[in-house]
Amino acid sequence: MFDYIFTRLYQFYEKREKGGDSIFSSSIFISVLRLSLFYSIIMLLIVFSGSKLAILNLNYNRTGGSVVFILAFIALINYDYMRFKRIHRQILNKHKKNPCNRWFKIWMVAALILLLLLSPVLWRELYKMF
Repeated sequence: MFDYIFTRLYQFYEKREKGGDSIFSSSIFISVLRLSLFYSIIMLLIVFSGSKLAILNLNYNRTGGSVVFILAFIALINYDYMRFKRIHRQILNKHKKNPCNRWFKIWMVAALILLLLLSPVLWRELYKMF
């Protein structure tokens, strides 16, 4: 899934940023997508555990937590950039004639990220139903 989304983002940025670093721009979006997916899963676990797994129950330094989060995000961007820089030609060739190219649009990536970020509201409403 991430490889295909990278392909679509790369093609979009190749048209938009002539001479720019399309791999880096696309890998940032992939990292944000991975992070929002991780956030959604964590919130799912927190909501359905009755807040027993909540991070707020732990004693930790908020400044240190923020620094660790930012460093982890930078490491994730670096990992995605290095990975896609190495294999982007193979991924582009693999997804060149994918049937999803007809209907998958770039705005859907932003909608997916927004949906993942707003998913805790959905999880809470689902939890109230049961």
